[in-house]
Amino acid sequence: MTEVHQMLANLWYAVITLIVLNYIIFDGFGLGIGLLAATTKDTNERNAMIDSVAVGWHTSELWLLVLGTALFGAFPPAFNLAMRALLVPAALLIAGLAVRGVALWNRRHRHRADSGIGVVLGTALTVLAQGLMLGAYINGLPSAGHPLAASLTDGWMSSTSALTTLVVTCAYMLMGATFLIRIVRSHQSRRRYRIYACALGILLAASAIAVGLLEINLRAGLVAKWNTKSGLAILIVLLAVATGALIVTFATSIRRRRTPFGWSITAVAALFVTFAYALFPYLVPDSLTATAAASADYILVYLLTAAGIVIPVLLFFNGYQRLLPYDGFRLSDGGHGMQAKTPHKSID
Repeated sequence: MTEVHQMLANLWYAVITLIVLNYIIFDGFGLGIGLLAATTKDTNERNAMIDSVAVGWHTSELWLLVLGTALFGAFPPAFNLAMRALLVPAALLIAGLAVRGVALWNRRHRHRADSGIGVVLGTALTVLAQGLMLGAYINGLPSAGHPLAASLTDGWMSSTSALTTLVVTCAYMLMGATFLIRIVRSHQSRRRYRIYACALGILLAASAIAVGLLEINLRAGLVAKWNTKSGLAILIVLLAVATGALIVTFATSIRRRRTPFGWSITAVAALFVTFAYALFPYLVPDSLTATAAASADYILVYLLTAAGIVIPVLLFFNGYQRLLPYDGFRLSDGGHGMQAKTPHKSID
């Protein structure tokens, strides 16, 4: 094992982290709005909320395809373990994405007014699957020699998975609520989403702390890594950023309109990076490091070249489709529930 191989493996660990982070940022608030749409009984309001995320959702889901391709090419053993242990949650994820995608497509192209139920259902399945997969990952994936029947249920059917599902749900709904604070014009609706954002921020912080304590209890090696000065310093910085961003999100959600969305993304991103750093260098907790799971050097270099082209292009198109159009997208009451206003017009 050479230093070059270790460097390439660690670099690909960072690339995988970046890919997942981009998915969280670009699709997370849309999933959060899909969940929040289930909290209103007003059909017009629900339809307007869904319309606000009906642009660019398919491009956001491309990050999952890129993630699967990167894992398969750069870390084949880890991909094999993940597919064995996460087969059921992965099936739920695919089903949720399919239901959500079909509902959004019918709404956009066939003008189906009843597609809102499909969006909410698909979103709920997607978020549930991601939470279960995260819980199974923290518990540790069964080894390749583990019986397949037991592997299908051992990892994700646990209290850890329930807790991580709560974390994922709160994170997405927090980003969704702060996004709605930014675009709604009705003072009554905005007040409701401000309350949602504050409550979700507190719940996210509490559940994330619980997951952190559970992870420390399961991984004694984490504490040993933090005993080093550099490891402890990085951890303190990441936790400070996450905590500060959550506090600012809470404070700005009370009065501000534009800034809470950006701060909520910062808080969620910092929490995820802290999680990824806590597990490093393990790609599969306690069983498989990134260096041990990495492919041959020439494959890693080839894939890194491809990633250097694909990721920036996808970032550009996803950012253009997913975030920029909403700078002028507003929702107003108009006397008949919330209605979507035309994008690309000034908010002020």
